[in-house]
Amino acid sequence: MKKTIKKTLSGLFVFIFLTASSAFAQQNLTKVKQHLKKIIEEEYLLGVSAAYIQPEGEVQYFSLGSIAEGKEKRPTKHTIYEIGSISKTFTSLILARMVQQGIVSLHTPIGNILPDTLELPTFEGKKINLLNLATHTSGLPRLPTNFKPENWMNPYADYTVPQMYTFLENYELTRAPGGRLVYSNFGAGLLGYLMALKSEMTYKDLLRKYVTEPLGMNDTQIEVPAQKQDRFAAPYNYGIEVKRWDMSVLAGAGGIRSTTKDLVAYLKAQMRPDAAPMQEAINMTHVVRFGEGNDSTATIGLGWFYSTKHDTLIWHNGGTGGYRSFVGWNAETKVGAVVLVSGKRDVTNIGFNLLDKRYELNEMKESVKVDSTILASYTGYYQITPAFGLKIFMKNHFLVAQAIGQQPFRLFAESKNRFFYRAVDAKIEFIKNNQDEVHKLKLYQNGRTLTGIKMK
Repeated sequence: MKKTIKKTLSGLFVFIFLTASSAFAQQNLTKVKQHLKKIIEEEYLLGVSAAYIQPEGEVQYFSLGSIAEGKEKRPTKHTIYEIGSISKTFTSLILARMVQQGIVSLHTPIGNILPDTLELPTFEGKKINLLNLATHTSGLPRLPTNFKPENWMNPYADYTVPQMYTFLENYELTRAPGGRLVYSNFGAGLLGYLMALKSEMTYKDLLRKYVTEPLGMNDTQIEVPAQKQDRFAAPYNYGIEVKRWDMSVLAGAGGIRSTTKDLVAYLKAQMRPDAAPMQEAINMTHVVRFGEGNDSTATIGLGWFYSTKHDTLIWHNGGTGGYRSFVGWNAETKVGAVVLVSGKRDVTNIGFNLLDKRYELNEMKESVKVDSTILASYTGYYQITPAFGLKIFMKNHFLVAQAIGQQPFRLFAESKNRFFYRAVDAKIEFIKNNQDEVHKLKLYQNGRTLTGIKMK
């Protein structure tokens, strides 16, 4: 009888503990929703589709904002977003599956797959291999030196295989492969290209064969077909024009589009690989391959980053011209999170907070409203040096600043004459003369103060 009572009390304690934990999680989820609502109201983001996966596998989806500017249509778990660098985890999983099948090994040199005619970079005789590409330890830069897009709004679209080969033949490594982690979009894109080349398939077909088809991810693809375009969220950049990205030859670095629902299926397979159709390959991607410690970008498996400041979080984020994304899970508490947004404000902190509330939500700087007649008085060209200046103009109800030869950025008011950027860490102050006319501005950036004179 005593044993029965003990077991009953023990079971009751576990039930109470789980109920309390669930209540705390719900409170934090409510806090995150309120935080996102404010961010959207402040025009940091246009729309959000997110999911919280509980330890027992139950999923709570939530969406806020709009699918496109000027539309009241709210996003859903079926809304499609660009997921950016989260694509790198898919590319690494493709690699793991091909290793599992004996097609390649993690230590296969890239020269074994590329044409024999190419003279590839080495360092003191050490060659770059596939593991180096998957862990950002190849010694290759973030972007190739011959990366010069015709259109910076879609920067990867016109990068070609011949350009990639030319870069590889002319680049000199400054350190040995495997010695240091330096994030490389080019390296991850090259990995996807090599897997496709070895398989004699396109990357999009490789993605379907090895990942999306086995996991039933029917809305995860490189190219969004016409019949799904009405579910494709618009890109957003604080109200400034921005376009979707086409990754072309480097698609493995960030070319995938997906939905919250599909990424929940992907994340569940990661969190419980024993129930996934590719258990061995998924487990292979979770083995830490480089780094130790709690720096959130210093420890990596195949594609997945590890953060161990508190609990162990396994995660990746992403960003393209008008989207930001996050997927990850807590290895201790077994909760997971997906956050997809239209906008350029990073959502990694929000993802971390959903996985472990000890990560505080970043404070959001709120703006004030300024009358349009006052804003109009600030428009014009301000010369800072003979070769450099700022064009200030209005778009809809707000101010935009554009430096010569650079992309435009929206300005947000902190007072009637002081404005701040959200895309970069900088401020602008407009100054009047004795005749109450705006005659100059001061640009505060990187600890420097630059003065621009308003040209007539």
